[in-house]
Amino acid sequence: MELKSTRMNKVSIAKDTRVDTKVVIICALAVLILIFYLFGFTGIKTILGMILLFFIPSYLILSSFKLEKDETIFFSFFTGFGLYALVVYYFNKIIPSLRLSMFIVWVTLVVIGIALRRWRLKTKF
Repeated sequence: MELKSTRMNKVSIAKDTRVDTKVVIICALAVLILIFYLFGFTGIKTILGMILLFFIPSYLILSSFKLEKDETIFFSFFTGFGLYALVVYYFNKIIPSLRLSMFIVWVTLVVIGIALRRWRLKTKF
């Protein structure tokens, strides 16, 4: 790592501190194996369902803005819980089928995320 000196003699670390993709995949597999060992197949389904329902739609939406990857991941995890649950709750008041409400809201949020990403790539703001 290189240290760079700024105007006021503060020292900052250069931004070449990326984590290797292989390390992330190995850590994710290790966590999934541990969850499978502790909770069985039900634990794996729960974790993958949480990632699919809560994380992915809000990650697609937040990745359209100028945030760093770690900020996007952190905010999308917690925003996903609040946003998805709130919208499903109020949408379920209109359509009294929870599964249908969950599906419609998930598809809508994913489409919004993809549309924002395409719009951002097109306009380059």
